[in-house]
Amino acid sequence: MAKFQIYDSFRTKLENAQQASLDKASQALLSQLKLDGVMPFRTGELQDNSTFVDSSKLKDGIVSIVSSTPYARRLYFNPQFNFNQSINARAGGRWFDHYLPENDPTSFLVNSYSTFLRGELGE
Repeated sequence: MAKFQIYDSFRTKLENAQQASLDKASQALLSQLKLDGVMPFRTGELQDNSTFVDSSKLKDGIVSIVSSTPYARRLYFNPQFNFNQSINARAGGRWFDHYLPENDPTSFLVNSYSTFLRGELGE
């Protein structure tokens, strides 16, 4: 039976790299979301000012992209609404669905995380 040991210094480096990469990938996803124009946009409040990355649980490997307006949930879960697409041509509900693995042939989030992790580890 093979036996191996991970040294504490490498484990710490790996954990720090994972956390930094997760934070960077989340920020990249938020930026891509805005660039792709999939969020509803009337005044820009929802997309530009009220949607942000919450990294408060980053140490546990959890980040969230939060929209803090009272109407965000209603818009997100009702894709049947008639969204104005004059500013964001792909605006609609469930805007994160575009980035789920089964809907994203480019695997944006996975590739972003992998790229950032390699960079953090110096590869």
